[in-house]
Amino acid sequence: MGDEEFTAAWEAGHDLSFDQVVAEASAVRLQAIGPADVVRAEVSGLPAGLSPREVEVLRLLVAGASNREIAEQLFVSPRTVQTHLTNIFGKLGVGTRTAAIAYTYQHKLV
Repeated sequence: MGDEEFTAAWEAGHDLSFDQVVAEASAVRLQAIGPADVVRAEVSGLPAGLSPREVEVLRLLVAGASNREIAEQLFVSPRTVQTHLTNIFGKLGVGTRTAAIAYTYQHKLV
């Protein structure tokens, strides 16, 4: 990015509302996460019998994404994300998002 582009982007950023800044930051954060950045699916196949899509959902969950953000990133509905989370919780033997994230760290999936 050149000086002129940077200056234009900087000035455009000053005109954003707080909600717009949060939305922009969330979009960039989710785009920057690679498939192996958070949950390593290659550790003896897929962990805990998770499907590839469930691993994607878990990866985004660990990254701090909301159901809506996960749905947008994976091009599915928030209801589908909730179904995946229910399945993930069952396979991991946990009952909450926090417990799923803790399981992921405890079992060195990150």
